[in-house]
Amino acid sequence: MSSGEAVFQIRLGKRPILLLVAAILGLITGVIVGEPVKNISILGDIYVSLLKFIVGPLVFLSIAWAVMTMSDLVKLGKIFMGFLPYWLVMGLLSAWTAYMTGSALRPGEGVQLPGGGAITPASLTITELYKKHRSIELRGYVPQHEDASDNINGHTNRHRCRHGW
Repeated sequence: MSSGEAVFQIRLGKRPILLLVAAILGLITGVIVGEPVKNISILGDIYVSLLKFIVGPLVFLSIAWAVMTMSDLVKLGKIFMGFLPYWLVMGLLSAWTAYMTGSALRPGEGVQLPGGGAITPASLTITELYKKHRSIELRGYVPQHEDASDNINGHTNRHRCRHGW
């Protein structure tokens, strides 16, 4: 270790033990008091929401700080090349899990649409959707150039260029 490197030591002290004792006390209180404990469940909900609120920025700032303080770019490249395959594998695994769960549970199947039709697996295929909607043009959705130059948000365009646009 060189003299320029900072060494950070985390001193936990009695915090983990106190956290465990607080969890056990909460469990005992819930068992003894029973149903009325639900009246203060808002405190737990607030606590969990605050934890969720702080985790994202904390992780982002930790990673950003580590990258900013790294002076050796080769080392940074090695870390990135080790992280990239992990990120790709986890992304593919999560996408596969979502696809398999959706295929097994078939969410939305049998739902009645306002027009009277029902959602069936055959009506949800990409090829059928493409065949049905490939001839849609943007006319009617996007104003033509002449219409857009004449009236934009209710205001007449008085300043036209020499081409009349």
